Amino acid sequence: MVRFSVLTEEERRQILEASFRVLEETGVQVDHAEVFTSLVERRLDAQSVRGRGVEVLNAGVDGYGTAQELLVLRRHLA
Repeated sequence: MVRFSVLTEEERRQILEASFRVLEETGVQVDHAEVFTSLVERRLDAQSVRGRGVEVLNAGVDGYGTAQELLVLRRHLA
């Protein structure tokens, strides 16, 4: 089960779903720093206001469609 930490006022979290499951879950060897979620996180951190960090999570599940992933997110974020 996925557990998310409680965010402080200085933190924000973005969750990306199946549409963004690229390279890191397809068996292609890619540095973690170069996968899409890491690139997005760095870009958002660089543009953050008042030093608020951004955590980007890859919530994609192999073989799931958007509707299935929505159900998973609702269950874990409820």
